[in-house]
Parts: sequence; C-alpha cells; structure tokens
Amino acid sequence: MTPTGFLAEAALAYARRARPAGLEPVREQLRLLQLDLFETAAATGRISADLHDGVAVFAVSGVVPQALERVVRLCEQRLDVLDDIIDRIDGRLR
Repeated sequence: MTPTGFLAEAALAYARRARPAGLEPVREQLRLLQLDLFETAAATGRISADLHDGVAVFAVSGVVPQALERVVRLCEQRLDVLDDIIDRIDGRLR
C-alpha cells in the first residue's frame, strides 16, 4: 500500500470509528486477492469479445486468424493468474 493510500484509509477508518484494513493482515491479503480477481474478471470480459470475433472470422473463412491465437494465449495467461490466486487462498487456509 502506498503512503497516500495508507493515510486515506486511516482517515476513513477514523471517520467510521473502525480499524483500517491495512492494519489487519488478513483483510489486506483478501483485499489484494480481490483486486487480482477484479482484474481477471475484466480481462475475461475483453477476451470473450475477442474470442467471439475470432471464431466468427474462422467460421466464415476457415482460416484461424492471428487474433484468435492471441486470445487463446490470453486465456492461458488468465488461467495461470487464477491458479495463482487459488494457490494463495489455499496456502492461507492451510
């Protein structure tokens, strides 16, 4: 967390009369996991649109477009990110 982010969170926590999440290690870890999941969800939405377009081109031409190959690589990368998130959660629960 950046110093500015920490101060902002501390100010909000003070106003809410609550403890800042950054001072609670478990909440901070969950927050970081949540950010990774949000990023992966957004990337999955973009991949879905690209995949649809690539398959449409393939259906018409019978040729696999380079864009479709790129989308497949992006899917594999996103799956790797999800596997990492799952491993981090699993490690935390053990």
